[in-house]
Amino acid sequence: MSTLADFRWVVSSKIGLDNTPAGDQPLIDRWVNQGVVQTLTRGHSNVYPGQMALTPGYGDYGLPSQILALEEMTVSPVGDVVSYLLERRSPREIGDMRILSAGGTPPVRYYALNGATLLMVYPTPAAADVLNIYYIPRPAVLALPTDSPTDIPDEWHTVIEYYACWQAAQFIDSATTQEGNLYRQLFENELKNFKTASLHRGGRKLSRAHVGRTRAVVGAPSQRFV
Repeated sequence: MSTLADFRWVVSSKIGLDNTPAGDQPLIDRWVNQGVVQTLTRGHSNVYPGQMALTPGYGDYGLPSQILALEEMTVSPVGDVVSYLLERRSPREIGDMRILSAGGTPPVRYYALNGATLLMVYPTPAAADVLNIYYIPRPAVLALPTDSPTDIPDEWHTVIEYYACWQAAQFIDSATTQEGNLYRQLFENELKNFKTASLHRGGRKLSRAHVGRTRAVVGAPSQRFV
């Protein structure tokens, strides 16, 4: 399992930076942590379940800060034995729906994320239905030399390494060696391999495309936000 100290040594050795607290180490730490976030957000591998209770008459909600990115959402209406997959729309589309359709007919069928934390749903819920949220959690910041990105499998820590090297190469403006472009390509390739491995782990396959509202039975998530 790679630690922050390992990342510091690798990046500083490959790019030629000063791996000391008074030198480039703070920048290396920043790039490594950015690499962790990029790997989790774009890799779609560390998905957690959670729940959020809806309030009758309210269509806007604040997402918990622990959510880094949303994967998908379903709603479990009160008194219904099944859950419904929600369709993602833009905030503008949700706003237009609210104006043109005067509230619509519950339960919730659409959602949008406005900014980083504002969750908009439509139609406005009429009961205390439950949102089942599948999300990527925000990782802990790597600060101590022994800290490790445990949300990412050890065999894929090279994705983080390549991202940090890419940013470091850009920092020193290595135009003649093209190191920045090299590490960027290595990062993108390794990230693609990581996503493919995550997708097919356990025999998972891509879902078939569908149009319109989808009705699906889902299991109840094990975690709750509220």
